[in-house]
Amino acid sequence: MISGYARNGMLDDAQQVFDTMPRRNVVSWTALLSGYAKNGNLEVARRMFDGMDDKNVVCWNSMISGYVSNGRLEEGRALLDAMSIKNDVSWAIMIEGYFQYGDVSESERLFSEAPVKSVPLCNVMLAGYAAMGRTEDSYKLFMRMAKCDVASWTSMITCFLRSGEVGKARRLFEDMPDKDVVAWTAMIKGYCENNNVEEAGKLFALMPQKDIIAWNSMLSGYLQNGRLQDALYLFHTMPWRNTISWNLMLSGFVQQDDITSARELFEQMPRKDETSWNTIISGYQNEEALVLYVQMLQNNYKPDQITFSNVLSLCGVLALYGWGRALHACVTKSGFENDTMITSAFISMYSRALQKDFVKSHLEMFLDASPVCASTKT
Repeated sequence: MISGYARNGMLDDAQQVFDTMPRRNVVSWTALLSGYAKNGNLEVARRMFDGMDDKNVVCWNSMISGYVSNGRLEEGRALLDAMSIKNDVSWAIMIEGYFQYGDVSESERLFSEAPVKSVPLCNVMLAGYAAMGRTEDSYKLFMRMAKCDVASWTSMITCFLRSGEVGKARRLFEDMPDKDVVAWTAMIKGYCENNNVEEAGKLFALMPQKDIIAWNSMLSGYLQNGRLQDALYLFHTMPWRNTISWNLMLSGFVQQDDITSARELFEQMPRKDETSWNTIISGYQNEEALVLYVQMLQNNYKPDQITFSNVLSLCGVLALYGWGRALHACVTKSGFENDTMITSAFISMYSRALQKDFVKSHLEMFLDASPVCASTKT
């Protein structure tokens, strides 16, 4: 129960259950500690960690993961160095953290210190190299590995695809002893992202088993390459669809300025999410977008930065400044007022209304908040 509450960010409830437990063991302590750490409440997590008499490796890993995920790498590394017994997860958390923040050298240094270069740990390095575009380093490690699993092969294929070396990726794919749906999907996505949707379609047809991610990847590939009719045909032949499938098709119609088909599809959707509403709202350049915005609220969907930016921009274009001022209050209440995307939309809208004082103050705020603009001011 503690884990369930913690996973959903309900830390007060998790703490209450923990406090009422007649006996607590390392599992309950770790569950609550992990919840605090994952939700960014590192001080409370650390107090719990320090107060534990019996810490297992999961406790240590949870605390390290909390530091790493919140950008506090030095504190995470200090804990790792203090561990008497580390497992693959311990090393992997820290190595991934260094890759995430662009410190490839420290990732390599830490990997070299690991006493056992297990396949999962090597896979972490392969994935990190792929994310950083270090194809040569990734391939050298791949070739040194005494044993590779499906994840190893897939990471290397992905690395080649990201660097545009599609031929090498395909040859590796063909050499792969056991291919799973993830490997097939990676290769198909790679073809689509490298503007070879024809080859992606051929490979997709050969795929022995397809999950919803594979279907959506092919659907997205057609849409990215402007193949709306092929996407529509695939959409109708899909054995099952999720909200992502519907949103992809909806976005395809909007991008082609076919708002009639987009609206028909939107109304047919069995389930909608915020992305669905944002997509259909962005397709309108008239007051129908505001009608949809109201319907979005009435259906208990929460507007985000994209919603507000779309509607504010439209208010400026249509000179609906009363709506704009009302939205300004909603944005402030939602806590998005200083978001750069929304600030830009406000500036554009109020510029049209010649509200110079507002524009000046928000423009200065925008310039201060933008790293690019700030660097040009110094």
